[in-house]
Amino acid sequence: MPVENRKQKLCYVLPEYDINTDTHFAHVYDFIEKLSEEFSLFIVIERSASAKPFEGVGRVYIQHFRIKPLRMIENFLILLIARVMGYGNMYVHYSYISAWNAALVARIFAGRSFYWNCGMPWLFGEDAFLNTIVRSVHVLVTGTPRMAKLYAETYGISPDKIRVMPNWIDNEHFPQAYTDEEKSKIRSALGISAEKKIALFVHRLSERKGAHFLPDIAVSLSEKNTLLIIIGSGPLQEWLEGAIQEYDLSSSVRILGSVAHADLSQYYAIADVFLMPSLEEGFPHVLLETMAYGVPFVATNIGGVPDITPTVLAQFIVEPEDIIGFSTKTKNILALDPAQKQEIRQALTLWVRRYDISVALERFKKILTEGSR
Repeated sequence: MPVENRKQKLCYVLPEYDINTDTHFAHVYDFIEKLSEEFSLFIVIERSASAKPFEGVGRVYIQHFRIKPLRMIENFLILLIARVMGYGNMYVHYSYISAWNAALVARIFAGRSFYWNCGMPWLFGEDAFLNTIVRSVHVLVTGTPRMAKLYAETYGISPDKIRVMPNWIDNEHFPQAYTDEEKSKIRSALGISAEKKIALFVHRLSERKGAHFLPDIAVSLSEKNTLLIIIGSGPLQEWLEGAIQEYDLSSSVRILGSVAHADLSQYYAIADVFLMPSLEEGFPHVLLETMAYGVPFVATNIGGVPDITPTVLAQFIVEPEDIIGFSTKTKNILALDPAQKQEIRQALTLWVRRYDISVALERFKKILTEGSR
């Protein structure tokens, strides 16, 4: 019997695939590549910017229809086909439509549905469909113990139905240090003087991610010879560009827009501090990335952030909307001496290893085993 046929079958559903993505999906793509070594995969992709994603990795189906009713029917049918082909475990990443259909197919045809969701949509209005989904799937998977408790309380579901699987990074892909010469070359290529401190924001430009706080934060940092680099796109991008002009911050703020995830390393490499003033978070991959580069961060006490923050940075977690406190903590980090920075850097790069992709893979396999009983 071929080796592929002896592997456990798994249907994995993604909302999108784009090799040039600027989102956390880049980490999911890496994870699927790892999964293919141990599972026989049937990958369903709702939207794709690539004609041939995951070449050589199991079966891949890219949905064709864009009109929502047709897309829902197509999605249901392909999941049904996967189940008929023996794919009893269906794991859905974020997508509402696929999670609903996977739950339906699995319950009718004796399969198991697993749904990953890690956010706080209830903070921005009741989401009846998500409420129905988390009750319908067999297992809800989320990122941290605090998030598991929030889902159980918010949607009234049993904690026994929820499994915790932390997000991950592939530590081998993240250089633990750049030399001073390499950093100098990056700064020179970006036209940034050696004297400038650099604060970095990498996230969607939306209120949920605190993008509307950035002009006020930038004002507080302008006197500290600090350049705020803002990376991301979203509904507040045009407003943010106008606010930077209005506040006369053009010399101390750069809005770069969307940057492919593969090209972010140069910005992490030269950053002195990472900013995350979010009003909603689950388990932000960006914090794992910034820790992998040894960059200290200031973040809000929201979602799973406290669960993943190491002790060395606990003092830099502030309450949501406390912009004065946020700015003060940012300036405190910028004022650290070289020895303190090095101590934090070493602590962060050591801490983040507990979130290596290999650890996540083992946890994932355990969740499937437990959920398939």
